[in-house]
Amino acid sequence: MNNLLCLSINAPKKILQIMKYSTLITLVVVILSTLSYAKPVWAQSVADQIITLKLKHVTLEHALSQIENKSQGKFVYGEGVLPLTELVSLEIKNQSLSNALSRLLKAYPVNIEYSGNYVLIKTKKAASSKKAGNVTGTVTDGATGETLVGVTVTVKGAEQSTITNDKGQYSINVINEDAILVFSYIGYTTKEIAVGTQSHLNVKLLSGVSALNQVVVVGYGSQKKQDVTSSIASVKPDHIDKGATNDPVKFLQGRVTGVNVLTPSGIPGAKPIVLVRGTGSISGASSPLYVIDGVPFETAPNLNPDDVESMDVLKDAAASAIYGSRANSGVVIVTTKSGKEGKTQVNVTAHTGTGRIYNDIPMANAAQYTAVMQDAVKNYNTQKGTSLTLYIPPVIQETNWVKLISRESAVNNSAAIDISGGNKNTNVFTSFGYFGQQGILKNSNYNQYNYRLNLNHTISKYFTLHTNLSGSYTSQRLLEEGNVGLKVLYTAREEQPWYGPYNADGSYAVNGVNGIIRHNPVMLINEEIWKTNTTEGIGRISLDITPVKGLTYTPSISAYGSLFNNNKKLTDKMVARNVTAGNGAILQDRNVAYRYVLDNVLNYKNSIGKLDYNILAGHSYEKYTNDQLGVYSSNYANAAYPSANLNSVNAGTNIYPDAVGYDSYALDSYFGRLTLDYDSRYILNASLRTDGSSRFSTNKRYGTFPSVSAGWQIMNESFIKDSRLANTLSRLKLRTSYGVTGSLAGIGNYANQSLVSGGNSYNNQGGLVITQNAQNLTWEKAGQFDVGLDAELWNGRVGFTTDYFYQKTTNLLYNKPVYATTGFTSVAANIGSLNNKGLELGLNAKILTGEFKWDASTNITFVKNKLLSLYDGSQKYIIPATGSSLLGGGTGIHALINGEPISAFYLLKQTGIYQQDSEVPTKLYAKGVRAGDIKYDDVNGDGDITAADRQYAGKATPDYYGGFTTNLSYKGFDLNIFAQYSVGAKVYASYKGGSPEGIESLGNAFSTATLNDGSKTEQFYNVDAYAATHYWTGPGTSNFMPRAVRGGVFTGYTNGYNQEPSTHFLESGSYLRLKTVTLGYNIPPAVLKRYHISALRIFASVDNLYTFTKYDGYDPEQSYVTNPGDANYGVDFGLQSALRTILFGFNLKF
Repeated sequence: MNNLLCLSINAPKKILQIMKYSTLITLVVVILSTLSYAKPVWAQSVADQIITLKLKHVTLEHALSQIENKSQGKFVYGEGVLPLTELVSLEIKNQSLSNALSRLLKAYPVNIEYSGNYVLIKTKKAASSKKAGNVTGTVTDGATGETLVGVTVTVKGAEQSTITNDKGQYSINVINEDAILVFSYIGYTTKEIAVGTQSHLNVKLLSGVSALNQVVVVGYGSQKKQDVTSSIASVKPDHIDKGATNDPVKFLQGRVTGVNVLTPSGIPGAKPIVLVRGTGSISGASSPLYVIDGVPFETAPNLNPDDVESMDVLKDAAASAIYGSRANSGVVIVTTKSGKEGKTQVNVTAHTGTGRIYNDIPMANAAQYTAVMQDAVKNYNTQKGTSLTLYIPPVIQETNWVKLISRESAVNNSAAIDISGGNKNTNVFTSFGYFGQQGILKNSNYNQYNYRLNLNHTISKYFTLHTNLSGSYTSQRLLEEGNVGLKVLYTAREEQPWYGPYNADGSYAVNGVNGIIRHNPVMLINEEIWKTNTTEGIGRISLDITPVKGLTYTPSISAYGSLFNNNKKLTDKMVARNVTAGNGAILQDRNVAYRYVLDNVLNYKNSIGKLDYNILAGHSYEKYTNDQLGVYSSNYANAAYPSANLNSVNAGTNIYPDAVGYDSYALDSYFGRLTLDYDSRYILNASLRTDGSSRFSTNKRYGTFPSVSAGWQIMNESFIKDSRLANTLSRLKLRTSYGVTGSLAGIGNYANQSLVSGGNSYNNQGGLVITQNAQNLTWEKAGQFDVGLDAELWNGRVGFTTDYFYQKTTNLLYNKPVYATTGFTSVAANIGSLNNKGLELGLNAKILTGEFKWDASTNITFVKNKLLSLYDGSQKYIIPATGSSLLGGGTGIHALINGEPISAFYLLKQTGIYQQDSEVPTKLYAKGVRAGDIKYDDVNGDGDITAADRQYAGKATPDYYGGFTTNLSYKGFDLNIFAQYSVGAKVYASYKGGSPEGIESLGNAFSTATLNDGSKTEQFYNVDAYAATHYWTGPGTSNFMPRAVRGGVFTGYTNGYNQEPSTHFLESGSYLRLKTVTLGYNIPPAVLKRYHISALRIFASVDNLYTFTKYDGYDPEQSYVTNPGDANYGVDFGLQSALRTILFGFNLKF
């Protein structure tokens, strides 16, 4: 078998190949290291480094910055030592750094000293005998002059440290006049100043938010923010309030343009839905690729949010094309924290709180339920000429079934500690974190434990070792909530409100036997113990080899392993499943997955005159394997013991297979990137990646993904710098890009092969199933164009960014329907194309900058998605229903329609309620439709309502979304308010109906129940309080909610005429949410100093404070599945909701 998978299995052969690649790259390193142009510098002192530079009429500060960038030196000078705003000119060619500085600074009374890589610029002075002393001063905001409270001041390389007080003042002892003070503060650029003979030193810090030298992580490297020419957004979790969430991916919600993050349910531990710039595919999850410290993942692993240094979202194809075949939906690069040179720091963070449902769904009480069902029976009798009666129990047990299985409030706890520090050769960061979350339903919970160790060590001038190790353990207690069979919460809503959960003898009431007609939800949560746990480990080791200036070769090996255990135990009281075939007293599933990645990356930086260039080339090989084995024991109808009482499958007499399977794929990749920067004005980036995937047949295996982007630093043009605009503009850059990315979503690991599987039967005889291969499959590709503008005004006081993008995806991967006479019903194929286009706008401002500070930011994203073509010229394809008829009536509520968005709802359209029998068309009247029933749009005008009258009714994705944040602070107090919004999406409330059941069934859903005396009677499913008090009872009483009528009056409709999938159950998913409000207080440094505490902040926070929405379900973000191309996307099954949570916590720093 000539494919990558076979090569990966044949380990020795693959290792030989990798050795060949490594040898080739090593030869390249050797050759480049001999280039005379490279000028080896490690043998030179920093003063002897050769530079070429031409500067004309620039500030002295700018000149020093340019010289520093050209060399490997780090300049250190005190406040006021040099007149930094004075204009200077300098032209040198192939001269030493010492000569360049001497010429530049010859007119100033300074001394220049060289120590290692440091260049110390000091005021000329007479000899001093000062050896030690106290240095005092005030730290202020460099733009506003406002004093800064809590700035950390340390003596570089020593143990002394302090923080500024509530007036921004500090006092610290220094060892001698050669001491260097380091000033660091969250949100500001760290500053180092040589003390010299100064005993009083005032310092101005510049905001790190607007610093153009801020580093942005890109694929296989990093760039200064000013050099980025593609659309990349960055979030630093330390700068935001986290609320009650523990998933760092959720921090992108409402804070980054072009990224839509949804919380599909409130089940503890539920993962969010993340869509970057719309829906890029109709198969798979349309979720971005996650790269955690260089290790790629299709879904984000379980991270400790306090470990995350930054998250960079590569939104356009020019940024993400370096990741090739998995970048159609964007890339999220997560970088974890590292230690820093200096004093060891300890940070402790903790919170605790409780949450409650913020938008409940009230159900009808016994009196309301009785009235509705009496009407339903009466209307049935009138129409059918029968004389049925509603059975009402002699004793009413008023029961709120949902309340019985719910907690009053759910606890949310979090704690984390990290220790970091280092010296000039070695730095380390290590941490431990815990997060615990209860669901609002009893017995549901989630616990997560994390550990991390990041170590960086400079072995020598030529070698630097980087090690990132992390592990996590999660445990989850689940309920049969999303299961469409038992559906515990769904069932609790439909149970009759006049019965209780227990019989007189204390045993559980059983559906169909003791009056109730749904599975007893109290029994469901008590008599099934369902636990899962996941152990994950991630490791990456890399070595930077730098033989000459500018050249770095980085080989690395990354590994990821996951062990998933799923354990389910049924007691003998679990009558819903205890004797059902296919269910055992004990079920145990184990899933082992691992991934390893071998990377070899070569990077070369240099310059020719005003042209700086960077060349990157690399090779990557990845292998992923997943092995699953599941078994279950006998049930209580046949030898459940001793498995049941020993909690072990293998203790029983019989063992049956559950989920059993093996999965694997391999990816072989070559990539490169070229960056050109001319005079810090014109920037060009180009990349190319070729991926080979084992999922495709041999002749379709490799795909190529190019990109190019360009940037124009308009601010650095003389016609701007020399104009009045220079007093207003501090940054202005125009960007444009085009790139091609790919997708592997929607294609199985063995789609190009025919597979044989067992475990099937025909007429009770064992059989095999052969799948159809898809030899003609090719890559799904997306080409994306982007143009953007970045601007800052008044030294970063106001910032603005905007992007317009257009993406077209071709060769969409999907399971294409085929004639059943072929022996198959579908085959994986490339079926069509779609596009996404949109506009992104972001704005931030420092509104007030005095003692009372106020800053704010806002963003908005407009996205329009459209299907352009389908297979074989088709105009429409109804996505088949999956899972259960309870999710969409069994007919499919979504369709792929040319010219309409992905996730399009395809439904009957309600136009009102028939108020008189005379209004009902003849054909419908013959089917049982009467006054009080729903009036649908008769699209084809034939006087009948059939599937042919279904039409496009909206989509599950929004037209636009965004968020805004505002921060206020006064002295030690701070207030953060964060809100998010989404407009234009629709939600299909399947928990209400659109199927035979639902809480708006109004008598349509009923079952036969046996009473305690042995007699049988009909009982109806409960309805919600709104339906019970607003249904149609006569002309003019309602034009939306239909009449109550017992099921069986209609003919020709699977679900009942009023329960057909329609816009009656489709609601607006638009909302504005006050997501997080946090009030904090920083304890004055003077109070903390005596306890050797650097900083302490206490806070109170409310998560999900209030949601403004017309949607009357739990949450407008709810969705049964996460893929926009799925039949059940945007379907609310009524799973437990996210909660309004009140938290109290602290941040402590030593």
